[in-house]
Amino acid sequence: MTPRSVWPSLKRSLGYVVSAFFASLFYVAWIFCELLRSSSLTGLTSRDAQEQFIEMFSALILFLLFGGFGLVFLPLILPWTVAVSAFPKARCSGKLYFTMVGAVLIFVIGCLISSIMPKPLFIEDQTFFEGLLVAVKREGICFVLAGSVFGASYWFLCERHVIAARKTTSASVAG
Repeated sequence: MTPRSVWPSLKRSLGYVVSAFFASLFYVAWIFCELLRSSSLTGLTSRDAQEQFIEMFSALILFLLFGGFGLVFLPLILPWTVAVSAFPKARCSGKLYFTMVGAVLIFVIGCLISSIMPKPLFIEDQTFFEGLLVAVKREGICFVLAGSVFGASYWFLCERHVIAARKTTSASVAG
């Protein structure tokens, strides 16, 4: 393998990791804003508010890791590889394609993983289907938007030049 043949796959792998990081940041910010909106920070002293902020942030990191979203990107590798390899055959814009595929895949995989993750003891037992419905209701919009962020950032980092290169190649062949 020459260094030139390794570079595209390394670039795509790095783009996948960076895009997963951006999607995770979006997810954490969404959940943080949701927790902030639901909690009452009014009437607290600045020290109490700071302590509650630190507690919420540590809870967010635990929720990211054990709530399902942190594990989404492991089972996403295979479907994402298929989606990336199918992109040249698609007859649509890369921005739209990757944003939509990312949103759909993360929504489906995120809800499935969230429903099978262990729950705290104070939550009553539920079936897989009940857990799936709870995940769709509570985190569905967040999963879709985080998936859109993932797909759009992946397209921007890795695939935005593919169409331009294809047009340049076909123009030189036609001319």
